[in-house]
Amino acid sequence: MEPTQLDPSATENEDRIATALKMTAPGTALRVALDMIIAGRLGALICVGDTENVLAVGGDGFKLDVSFTANRLFELCKMDGAVVVDKDLTRILRANSHLNPDATLPTAETGTRHRTAARMSLLTRAIVIAVSSRRSLITVYVDGHVIPLKSVPAIMSTVNQLSVAMQNTRQQLDRALLRLTALELDNYVTLGDVAGIFYLFEV
Repeated sequence: MEPTQLDPSATENEDRIATALKMTAPGTALRVALDMIIAGRLGALICVGDTENVLAVGGDGFKLDVSFTANRLFELCKMDGAVVVDKDLTRILRANSHLNPDATLPTAETGTRHRTAARMSLLTRAIVIAVSSRRSLITVYVDGHVIPLKSVPAIMSTVNQLSVAMQNTRQQLDRALLRLTALELDNYVTLGDVAGIFYLFEV
């Protein structure tokens, strides 16, 4: 049997998506800026990386080349155009840039900002982030893939629900183990009793 051949392009794509999720994870400087943009009820279009090709699509805007901070990105997103950031998230290179990607590139997005973001991710190697002021949603685009980000409160709610579920399962397991011990002392243990314990461990 021949070994399975991995598709290098698929692996690279997964790595780029993982990179995008890592840079936008809660607690990162970029995510802090994105949450500030949401809180300020602003829209935003941010291109990270492949700056040469990104700038070739939109030559206007303000040339900056200043250090990246969450507050600075938030302030620059108060303008209408896109903000261009280097791939290492250390420099903001341009703000208020009006991007004009090829309108024939396919996208299922509807809003102007999100259509532009999707097409920029197809046209360039940039990781593109669009923030909807109306829906308060953050969407990341990587090579045409659409990745909606959960809000921090939504993430915390999910974590809390999982924590409660784990605590309940632990309590059930403790009670079942006590019951099994008592049955074992009385020599009344059945296969069903043991199977029930294994089921709780699997849960």
